[in-house]
Amino acid sequence: MATTDVAAARRAIIHYSRDVGNKTLTFGPPLALPTVTALSTPWIVHATGTVGPDYLQRVSVYYRETIADPRAMTIVATRGWLGAGTAYDVPVPDLAGVTGFTAFWNFRRGAGVKWTVTGGEGDPGSTFEVFCMLLGICPVKPVDGATYLSAQATGTFTIP
Repeated sequence: MATTDVAAARRAIIHYSRDVGNKTLTFGPPLALPTVTALSTPWIVHATGTVGPDYLQRVSVYYRETIADPRAMTIVATRGWLGAGTAYDVPVPDLAGVTGFTAFWNFRRGAGVKWTVTGGEGDPGSTFEVFCMLLGICPVKPVDGATYLSAQATGTFTIP
């Protein structure tokens, strides 16, 4: 496994081989910078953009407030949910009507929020997904000869 050292636009490649030896590996292209905005309800945030053909398997979005006692959310959208094509729109779901959910867990008005969008193959939503989004390390099924690519874009915005 190898990653680039640009934290705001990290790319990763994972290659499995049972035979030890020199391998030539090529990173995929950078992820196109997404647009991250709040919808009409300020704490309902969504990321939109496109992914290149190397990153079609899934799109995950990690949000974390940049203030004390931060609230964080992770959303993983699989190819089945995203449908065909390269465009994605991954919103934070409105959970206001869900039993047991409290609005206290929503992002706070005026809070800065750091976001990371990851496209590509990798863990489809287990506890390791956070490592994929924060570190660029995306666990995948080890299959001899398989190569997996992923890319990230990171930024910040403020909840209105």
